[in-house]
Amino acid sequence: MEVTQKDTKTIFMSISAPQIMRSMLMLPESVLKRLVDTGARVVLLVPELAYAKMREDFESERVTIEPIVVELRIKKFSKKLYNFLATYLIFTEGARLFAWHGIRLDKPVAGGKKGRLLYPVKLLLAHTLGRWRWFKCALMPRLGLLVYRERPHQALFEKYCPDLVFLPDALSVQDVSILREAKRQGIKTIGIPGSWDHLPKRYEPFHVDELLVWAEPFKREAIELQDYAEREVAIVGIPQYDLFAKKEFLLTREAFFKEFGLDPARKVVALFSCGSYMPDDGDVADILLKEMQGGGEFSGAQLFIRPYPAIPEEHAKFDRFEKQPDVYIDWVEPQRIFPHRGNRWYPSINGLVHLMNLLYYADVIISTYSSVNVEASAFLKPIININFDGYQKRPFSQSIKRFKHLSHYKHVLETGGVRNVNSKEELLAAIGEFLKHPDANRENVLALQKKLCSKLDGRASERIVGHILRAINEI
Repeated sequence: MEVTQKDTKTIFMSISAPQIMRSMLMLPESVLKRLVDTGARVVLLVPELAYAKMREDFESERVTIEPIVVELRIKKFSKKLYNFLATYLIFTEGARLFAWHGIRLDKPVAGGKKGRLLYPVKLLLAHTLGRWRWFKCALMPRLGLLVYRERPHQALFEKYCPDLVFLPDALSVQDVSILREAKRQGIKTIGIPGSWDHLPKRYEPFHVDELLVWAEPFKREAIELQDYAEREVAIVGIPQYDLFAKKEFLLTREAFFKEFGLDPARKVVALFSCGSYMPDDGDVADILLKEMQGGGEFSGAQLFIRPYPAIPEEHAKFDRFEKQPDVYIDWVEPQRIFPHRGNRWYPSINGLVHLMNLLYYADVIISTYSSVNVEASAFLKPIININFDGYQKRPFSQSIKRFKHLSHYKHVLETGGVRNVNSKEELLAAIGEFLKHPDANRENVLALQKKLCSKLDGRASERIVGHILRAINEI
């Protein structure tokens, strides 16, 4: 499909984080490339910090990069009050968990002791105003425009007069900031939740005109939690998984593992760390290595450790294993391109191909309440989820076990597609079983794949662009 009007159409696309770059810009047939190929002009709106690097990498005759300023730290009381009110118009199980226990061990509950005192207020909001559709869908957007009176993106809108605004991280601070200006100017919008956990986290009063989601559970969340009408939500698949359908990007097992000094003839267990949220991943690595090197049940296996990208605390977990035999640590060094601390890395197509090969060739995938478990299901791999605190004995309020109550992760657990291990003994037994019988849990992994990966035909980007072009042609 192409833009049918004779004049060139202009599309604004927000790029708020490296994950969004990866899914929208990096693939061989990315959303950006497909839009440009139709003859459209695309203006990428990026944080000031990312402007120079992204201009160098992506600007062309039909692609313009524009830096924008977004208010990430709210200081004005009226905005804080509005955001609090909007956020807790829904209060899911995961949100309740974090409101009481906090998210990270190194960070207190938001607001400290006072934050816990507000717990009943949050619950009351969700069960009163949160059930009043007119308040959420009609009044709150109007209040939002009154509270956020300044218009930081107005000049860009007037400069380019976009025909459509595409927001691939639709619930992020940056994308909502752009969405407010689009609403003021009456410009059509299409969005995608930037991650699988965004819809249950908080309520967002500003809706895009059409919301594209990865799979059926997320469509249900958009309707039930975010008050979208069914006709406003469409399932397109996961764009970054389009690469998984392109087998020409797979190396041989021998070529891939030899690059990292590992023996392709021996089993490889891949451990994916989850950064600051999971402080005991280093203990898990130690448990695995002692079994591998101590003549245990899977003696002779090798460990491929993938720390969370560009998080300094990961070195405290894994540096001690750097010189051990049969271990490779897959560091991603930080690049401060995007402002958020967890986004200080810069994606590349080589990095995507590398991840694809690791998922494809690893014999067992281990992580802790991570989207990696969904990615691994795309290749029907044996998947293990860590549900214990390494060598530590933590109370529930500090334990990784509290994460089983996360609203989005329940979609995974309900399928049985991951082996949830509650102790060192269960972990070692599961690895031993999967190394001997890789298909032991295959039926459940397939159920997980069908439920959350939706369409693995390599055409998610194509479907996204199809929705964008249809919307433009209806203007």
